[in-house]
Amino acid sequence: ELAAQSRIIVELRTLWMRVQDQFAQQQTRVCDAVGKLIGRLHASEVRVQQLQPILQTLQQDLAARDARICDLEWIEGQLEHEVTRLRQDKATLVCSVEHLTSQNHQLEEELSGKSKVIAEIPTLQLQLEDRFAEQKARVGETTGTL
Repeated sequence: ELAAQSRIIVELRTLWMRVQDQFAQQQTRVCDAVGKLIGRLHASEVRVQQLQPILQTLQQDLAARDARICDLEWIEGQLEHEVTRLRQDKATLVCSVEHLTSQNHQLEEELSGKSKVIAEIPTLQLQLEDRFAEQKARVGETTGTL
């Protein structure tokens, strides 16, 4: 029995040493894994710190672009309003031009009629002068006979 107990104690000590050895190996692996994880976390933190200014710059650029888009949309609205106003002005001008063209045609017709009358004035004047001369001659003949 004592021998069996001694053997059990030796086996327990051997088992205990194996358990401690396996525990030490597992602890080493866990420490290595934790070390690698800490290294990765540190590298990630460094990368985040490097990217932070870039992100801030991008956010500022985005805000500036948003402001520019708002400005351009406002300008677009103003231009659309101006185009509408100019179209209305154009329509008014077209009506005015059509009215003036109509009046111009009427004036040209009136002037055409008056031009014919004006062109006939020298002929009419000659005819009147001839009649006046004839009447003067008759008056002279009549007074000469009297």
